[in-house]
Amino acid sequence: MIYSALLMFFIVIFLFLLALFTSSELALVSARTERIAGSFSKRKKTALSLLGNVENNLSAILVGTNICIVAMSTLTERLFETVLKQHNPAYSVLFDFAVILLVGEIIPKSLSKTDPNSAIMNLSVFMMYSTKVLSPFSDFLKGISDKMLYLIGVRSCEERRLSDFENAVRDFARAGLLSPNSKILERGVSALERLKVSSLMKPRKNTVFCREKDGYEGALEAYRKTGHSKIVCHGENPDDIKGVYYIRDWVKKGNKSPRPPRFVYEKTTFMKVLEFFDSMNDDLAVCVDEYGQVSGIITRVDLILCFSSILFLNEKNPFVEGINNEGNYIFKAETKIGLVADLYGLDISREFYDGEHTISSYILGKKRKIPSPKERIEFEGLLFTIEESSVREVKSVSVKKLNEE
Repeated sequence: MIYSALLMFFIVIFLFLLALFTSSELALVSARTERIAGSFSKRKKTALSLLGNVENNLSAILVGTNICIVAMSTLTERLFETVLKQHNPAYSVLFDFAVILLVGEIIPKSLSKTDPNSAIMNLSVFMMYSTKVLSPFSDFLKGISDKMLYLIGVRSCEERRLSDFENAVRDFARAGLLSPNSKILERGVSALERLKVSSLMKPRKNTVFCREKDGYEGALEAYRKTGHSKIVCHGENPDDIKGVYYIRDWVKKGNKSPRPPRFVYEKTTFMKVLEFFDSMNDDLAVCVDEYGQVSGIITRVDLILCFSSILFLNEKNPFVEGINNEGNYIFKAETKIGLVADLYGLDISREFYDGEHTISSYILGKKRKIPSPKERIEFEGLLFTIEESSVREVKSVSVKKLNEE
């Protein structure tokens, strides 16, 4: 009797967890960043963080769902064997099918579907801890799956997500058909998968705003002053985004109303933003941080320029050696500081445009010694990180804008 009660207890526990996992699954794919960013929930930060890495979190949640289903099926079978003397396996199968389908799938998903934005915030704590626990299992299973696909000659899911052009670059590089210098293209393609919006966006201080109460005239005035053809419109403060004025809408269609704002989380990857723009008829998105505050904007042009610079950076700049794991350029230490500033679009003190001022000379002058790998030095809007050095010299340095931190 105690054994049966214990089995029933664990069945209820796993059924409850299954309901949470299936509800989380639908909320994760249906929730909208812009709605959550505009809410006042204390769990907004956690929800935005989960949406910033949907694919990996969804994989972990699906692992949890399958664990619950297998555990329930096993326990139900044992319960029926204990309670019924002459047990027919069909009974436990029918019971599992009815209970899992109704209580574990239909009801929680229906509740989550009514308001996925509220659902993801209510479930954010559960999702955060469950994905931390289950992510290693998810990554392990994904690795096994990709290896099996590779063995039978099928490209992995990771490669299928890339465009035909990107896959062609990789295939040529692996086959040795690209020159040593051109192989940087393959590393550049890999870097695109790691790049975050925060590394590409125009920061808030460089964003052109107009006030909602000034209407289209305010947007037109901002356009005349800056030349920007897309003007972000806000209410009482720049965190209260109301829309985006596209000057071309007025020129082509005579439409003076702003378009609805589109929001992306600043930790979203390059590929996800590219997919987002492809699915929308807009070219600008407002970037928000984990608190829902505006951190900048990103446009389709920013993505194109980033992609172009990664593909052709070796031809444009022989001092660029490649891209590190964080998606930042790695420069040879003898690169002129002025050249780096030009590449990043920064205005620095004119003295550093002098031909004698290289990254190496500046670092050595600042540190008064040969720095060790991974040491960091700040310089006028840039963060230098030592990638490679010896006892005699600094060899290579990665560079990142400070406002990307």
